[in-house]
Amino acid sequence: MGNQQWVDEVTGGASLRAIGDRIGKNHVTVGRRIADGQPDICIAIARAYDADPIAGLVVWGVLSDGEVRAHVGTVALSDATDLELAEELVRRIKTGEHEGLTAPIDNIVDIGERAPRDHSLVESDDLAVAFNGEVDETTEDDFTP
Repeated sequence: MGNQQWVDEVTGGASLRAIGDRIGKNHVTVGRRIADGQPDICIAIARAYDADPIAGLVVWGVLSDGEVRAHVGTVALSDATDLELAEELVRRIKTGEHEGLTAPIDNIVDIGERAPRDHSLVESDDLAVAFNGEVDETTEDDFTP
């Protein structure tokens, strides 16, 4: 995608005059700066049309995908809101980026199947000893309301 195609997508095909009016620049200046690939006009257009200026700078060749990924990678996942995390999961599912998110449920292995355990061998008194070294002598009657 080239600069002009990005501008057309972001602005919905607005004329240079309409873009200029929206960002407070002369339409001739807007056209020249787009043709020259000047980053300031890319950012101004993105902001005026509520588009992502970083994506625009990548399309315009000012930033590389790798530079953006390196920067984004430094942002802690814990800073993301629950909504942002959910939106990222939906994006990954839609793009099929991670096979585990789009694989049929039959292909998912239950962790319990990998290491079966026989819990019937453990007596409740054994558990009490394991946790606090003592056998708790409570009965069901102790818990009635």
